[in-house]
Amino acid sequence: MNNEQLTMKPRLMAILNVTPDSFSDGGLYFAPEAAFARALELEAQGADILDVGAQSTRPGCEPVSPEEELRRLRPVLEALRGKLGIPISVDTFYPEVAEEALRLGASIINDVSGIVTEAMAAVVRSHGAGWVLMHNQGGADFEGQYDDVVAEVRAALEALARQAMALGVAQERLLLDPGIGFGKSREDDLRLLANLGRVKPPGFALLVGVSRKRVTGGSEAGTLAAQVMAQLCGADLLRTHDMVQAGRAAGFVAQISRAAPCNCALTNDVNPCIIERPDMERISITGLELHAFHGVNPREREHGQAFLLDLLLEADLSRACESDALGDTVNYAQVVKTAAAAFTSRPLYLIERAAEVVAQAVLEGFPAVAAVTVRVHKPDAPIKLTVSDITIEIHRGRGGTPQ
Repeated sequence: MNNEQLTMKPRLMAILNVTPDSFSDGGLYFAPEAAFARALELEAQGADILDVGAQSTRPGCEPVSPEEELRRLRPVLEALRGKLGIPISVDTFYPEVAEEALRLGASIINDVSGIVTEAMAAVVRSHGAGWVLMHNQGGADFEGQYDDVVAEVRAALEALARQAMALGVAQERLLLDPGIGFGKSREDDLRLLANLGRVKPPGFALLVGVSRKRVTGGSEAGTLAAQVMAQLCGADLLRTHDMVQAGRAAGFVAQISRAAPCNCALTNDVNPCIIERPDMERISITGLELHAFHGVNPREREHGQAFLLDLLLEADLSRACESDALGDTVNYAQVVKTAAAAFTSRPLYLIERAAEVVAQAVLEGFPAVAAVTVRVHKPDAPIKLTVSDITIEIHRGRGGTPQ
């Protein structure tokens, strides 16, 4: 088992339903003032993203019109504008609703349609928004037929991503969702949860929504178990109704794995759990020469000094090895530019902090990079004794957690 993935606490997307017929809360937050208060509460509980939905996707539901969806959404988004410190995602498959929601302050469109359209791509592209693409074969009332659900869902997600990118949406703006509960039997859902490591294409973040769905029996215990399983198997984001319990569980899983190497083997009756990611290849960049004004010494901050940066990038490069295509690897020339810009952007007292800024810039700018090691050399450190170099080194993976 690769312990690196387990130390990463996934980001949590908190669900806010502004519908009168929600299966999870029965319309508790349908009134705009109740939705506003709940949004602030979810942020205070630790949500990384707020996902607002104005129509139900539960089994047996009837879709509402774009006009009705906007009527429900608009007062909530207007009230939250400038009041929330986390990104807002809007759960819609209507381009006209997405356009208005982004204009009102949302920054992500959570599209459960299972298709890529030119109209939605144009909206996402024009606003520079994030776009969640879900695998959805027939909706929540339909059980699809699969020969190999894991391989077929992965292939479908890759196809959706290719279609979106062909329409001009940047790869880093895309998130992929295997669509637990949408067009799948309970056994299909279990297989997907057990094999998320195989479902997730390299270079993309994976959003998993299992909260209170049929596969969990609709219970909080089942939801937490499924979310922990998703975390263990590589989910980057978890969509959840209960922020407090989801946050505690995810944090504790990360704590356990950081305390000692994990030697457990997870299996179930459906399919072996594929937790190990493919072996990570490495790209090494050494000796990047930069002049910056970091340091606690006044002379350092006034005149600056020379630094050397080394970067070690870990990524799955197997596809690049086969395709010989630049789009399948990490553009190290762009990595160098990103690292240099981050390192020299502002003076800092500690090179430890400067290294952290570089690591986060690389992880945010290059989704294919699974982890990065940043080594900062300070050869001209102003200390009285003679040394040839002062070096600090940090290692960061997805989510910013030390490895």
